[in-house]
Amino acid sequence: MWAEDNLGPGAPPCLESYREPADSNIYIMYHGTSREAAARIKWEGFRQSSDGMFGPGVYLSRDLQKASRYPLNLPENQRVIVRVKVNVGRVKKIDYQGHPMQKTWHDQGYDTAWCPPNCGMVSSGLEEDCVWDPRRITVIDVIFPNMWAEDDLGPEALPCLESYREPADGQVYRMYHGTSRGAAENIKREGFRQSSDGMFGPGVYLSRDLQKASRYPLHLPENQRVVLRVKVNVGRVKKIDSQGHPMQKTWHNYGYDTAWCPPNCGMVSSGLEEDCVWDPRRITVIGEIFVIFLSLGLNMWAESDLYPGVLCLQSTTEPVNGNVYRMYHGTTERAAQQIKISGFQPSADGMLGRGVYLSRDLNKASRYPLDKPRERVVIRVKVNVGRVKKIDHKRHPLQNTWHDHGYDTAWCPPNCGMVTSGLEEDCVWDPNRITIIDIIPPSLQSRENPVEGKDYTMFYGTSKEEAEKMKAYEGFQQSSGGMLGPGVYLSRDLQKASRYPLHLSEYQRVIAKDTAWCPPNCGMVPSGLEEDCVWDPRRITVIDLISPMQEEQSSCRIL
Repeated sequence: MWAEDNLGPGAPPCLESYREPADSNIYIMYHGTSREAAARIKWEGFRQSSDGMFGPGVYLSRDLQKASRYPLNLPENQRVIVRVKVNVGRVKKIDYQGHPMQKTWHDQGYDTAWCPPNCGMVSSGLEEDCVWDPRRITVIDVIFPNMWAEDDLGPEALPCLESYREPADGQVYRMYHGTSRGAAENIKREGFRQSSDGMFGPGVYLSRDLQKASRYPLHLPENQRVVLRVKVNVGRVKKIDSQGHPMQKTWHNYGYDTAWCPPNCGMVSSGLEEDCVWDPRRITVIGEIFVIFLSLGLNMWAESDLYPGVLCLQSTTEPVNGNVYRMYHGTTERAAQQIKISGFQPSADGMLGRGVYLSRDLNKASRYPLDKPRERVVIRVKVNVGRVKKIDHKRHPLQNTWHDHGYDTAWCPPNCGMVTSGLEEDCVWDPNRITIIDIIPPSLQSRENPVEGKDYTMFYGTSKEEAEKMKAYEGFQQSSGGMLGPGVYLSRDLQKASRYPLHLSEYQRVIAKDTAWCPPNCGMVPSGLEEDCVWDPRRITVIDLISPMQEEQSSCRIL
C-alpha cells in the first residue's frame, strides 16, 4: 500500500517487526500522521506525547503497514508516513498488559520500549516502539500512499461513496472487484456472473473499499492481481450487519437488489465493508486499476510505456510458445552501444548453457554487471521466444541441452532454487530472435553525485496544459531566476516533482520525465530533497508524462 524505497548500502537496517532490537543500534522505523503534522515534524522535529500505552514518548513502529493506518480518524489520502532512523539506545521489551515497567521503563535507565507483535498489548497484534527522547530520531523522508493508483473521474463522475456510509436506494455508485488479470479480461468481454454462494448467498461480491478489493484473490501475488472499477445501480439496498441476520441469504426474496455489510460489524474478519449485487446487469465495468511501482530506489530504472503489441509478461508467468515478449539485459553503457551496432552475441556457457541471457524482471537486469555499478544501463528488447523449455531445478536433464531437443528459449522461473536471488532468467539460443527497443539509462538516486557528461532521468512537475505545450512545440523555457539562478529546475526525486505546482491539486499535475546540483539535506531546500538546475533547455528531452495518481493502462508500466 505504501511505496517504500531502498535506502542504499549505507542505510540502517530495517529490522523485522518481530525481532527484538539490539541495544544502541540504529533502525528504520515509521510514524503515521497527517500531511500537515508531517510538515511540522520535518521543520521542528518530533515531540513527546504526554501519555500513551508506554507513557510519555514518541510512538513509532517498524511495521510499515501498521504506521500506514494512522491517524485512524483520517482517510487514507490525507495520511502520510514519516520514515525515520532511530538510535534505540537501551531497549526494554514490554510484552504483556500490567508489566511492572509498562510506564516506568525510562526511570530504570531505558531509552526505548518495545512491544513485540501478537503479545496481547495491542488489539491489532502489531508491534510498537516508544522512544523517550525525540533527539534519538532523525527524519529521513515522507512516504505517500500509492500502491493502487485511482484516478479522479472528474466533476461529473459517480459518487465514490465512503465504505462506512450506507448506500441510498436507487443510486449509482463506484465500487471495486479484485480478481486475476485473466478473469478481468473475461469479465470485460462477457460481464460478471453470479457466484453460486457466499456470505450473502448468490450474487456478485464487490466493495466500495479499494484497499479491500486490492487484496483479492488472496492466493495470488500482488503483481498478478487487478481491480476492476465498476459503476453499480444498487437498486433497493438491505443492510446485513450481524451474523445470523434473518435475511443474510434471503434478502433478494424480499425484493432487495443489493446487500450491504458495513465495516466493523463483525461479519467480516478484516472489518472491511462488502456489497453483494444480485443481478450482474446492474454492474458496468468502467476500467482497471493495476499496481504501480515507483522509481524511488525500489526501482532505480525509469521504464516508460511501450507501444501496444509487445507483451510485458510477468516474470512469474510461463512464456507461451511463439509469442513476442519484452525483456531486459543489464550491461555497461559501452557494451550496450556495441550491442546496438553489432547485435547480441551468445555467451559460450552459463547456467543454461550457450545463449543470450535476459530477464523479464527489470529489477534483476538492473543489477548487472555486478562489479560495475556506476556504468550500468539496461537494454530493453523484444524477443520472439519460439519454443520454450522450463528448467526449474538444478541438474534438470535438459539444463544445458534444451536446444538439442528443439527448444529456442530456456526459462528459469522465480524461486525455483536455480538462482540465488530467486529471480527469473531466460536464455535465448539465437540472437536473431532479439530486437533492441532502446537503452534505459539509470534514474540516478537523488543522494548520488551526478557524473559530468552522462544522461540521467529526471522529473519536472507541471500542469497538464503546460506539459502538453512542452511536448507539442515549445519545449522547456529557462526561468528568469531561482535558487540557483536562471535555468530549468528539475529533480531526480519523483516524489518531489509530483508536489509541483504547489497551488494545483494533485489530479491537475503531471510530471515530465525527462547543471547545477543541490544535494538532499544540505539546507538549501526546506523539504530536504535534491534539486537540479539545467542552464540550456536543449539538453533536456521529454520522455513522457506521469500523472501522480495515474490509472495503469499497461499491464506492467513502471513509473
